[in-house]
Amino acid sequence: MVDRGSWVTDWQSSPRWWSARRCGFVAVPLSNRVTWPREAGSDVDLDAVDTSLVRALQADGRASFETLAGVVGLSRVATSNRVQRLLDSGAIRVAAVVHPAARGLSTLGHLAIDVSADAAKVAATIAAKPEMPLVSIVAGRHAVIAEVRTEDMGHLRATVTEVRELPEVHTVTTAVYTRGVKDVYAPGQGRAPAAAVPQPTELDPIDQGLVSLLQHDGRSSYAELGRAVSISPSSARARVRALLDAGVVHIAAMIRPGMLGLSSMCGFGLTLDTGPGITDRIAEHPEVYYLTETIGTWDALGTVLCSSSETVSVTLDQIRNIPGVVHLEAWMHLHVVREDYSLPALSGGDTEGEGTR
Repeated sequence: MVDRGSWVTDWQSSPRWWSARRCGFVAVPLSNRVTWPREAGSDVDLDAVDTSLVRALQADGRASFETLAGVVGLSRVATSNRVQRLLDSGAIRVAAVVHPAARGLSTLGHLAIDVSADAAKVAATIAAKPEMPLVSIVAGRHAVIAEVRTEDMGHLRATVTEVRELPEVHTVTTAVYTRGVKDVYAPGQGRAPAAAVPQPTELDPIDQGLVSLLQHDGRSSYAELGRAVSISPSSARARVRALLDAGVVHIAAMIRPGMLGLSSMCGFGLTLDTGPGITDRIAEHPEVYYLTETIGTWDALGTVLCSSSETVSVTLDQIRNIPGVVHLEAWMHLHVVREDYSLPALSGGDTEGEGTR
C-alpha cells in the first residue's frame, strides 16, 4: 500500500526492499501470496508499551522476549502476552522479506495508470503479472498505481509496454527509483547500510525452504524450522543467521494499518528544487513512512499513514512548506489489489538436509 532502481544506483542500499507493505496480506512449498488472517478482530488500542513493541519488532522480528522485555521494561511473561495479543488480533504479523537484489531485481519503478473504463479490471490484470508486487486502485489524477520490479531497464520498458497495450489503459506514467530515503520496516527505522546489500544469490533447496517458512511465520522456532526441512535446530539457526547477516532476507513486523487506527493512507509525488537534504527533511515527519527519490514524472515519491483524512491534509501541507518542495501531487489509496513481496514457491527439488548433528 505504499508508493515507491537503480541504474545500479544506490536504491539497493535503501530500506525500501524490506517492505512487504502494510496492508491486508507448513509445509514447503509455500504459496507466493502472503495474506492476513481471515478472521481479524476489531481495531486494537495501543498504549505506549504496545507501540514500543511494534517498533522493536519492525527493527528485528525475531527479537527474543527477553530482549523485548528489556526494551519495554516488563517481565518476559507480560511481554510475551502482549506480543501474542498483537499477533492474534491480526494487527501485526512477523514475516521474512527477500531483498530484490538477491533475486537479481535491480530496477524498480512506479507506474501511474489512467484508464478509459473499469479500473478494477485493469488492476486485476496487472496484479497477475509477477513483476508487479504492488497494485492499488487510487483516487486522484490516476486510477491505478503499481510498483514494478525487474532485472534491468530493458525489462522495465517491456513491462510498461505490456501495460500500455491493455485495451482499457489510456496512459502510463513512469518514475524509476534511484535512492531510498525512508522505510519504517528497515532496521533502525531508516537506512540499510550499503554493506548489507547482497549480490544475486542462488539459494539451495534448504535455504529456500527456510525462507518460505519464515515468510509464513517469521518467529518460528529453530526447532520448528529445522524439523520442516530435515536439519538440526543448530543448523537451522546457522543458516537463518547467514541469510540475515548477508542481507538476503530481513524479518520484521508488518502492521495492518486499519486495525491500529491508521486508516488513511495517501501517496504523494514531489517536484523538488536542487538544494541538498530536501528529502531527508521530509523523512523526518513521523507520518511519512515511505520515501524514495526517483527519476521521471516526479523527483521523489512517498506515502503518509495517518489516523484521519484531516491529519493527512495537515501533513501534506507541512511537506509543501518545506524549503525546496516546488510541487506536491497526492492520491488516496482506495483498494490494494495486490501486495506481495514473497519469495516464489519452490519449483522443484527437495529439502533433504544435512541431518542431525
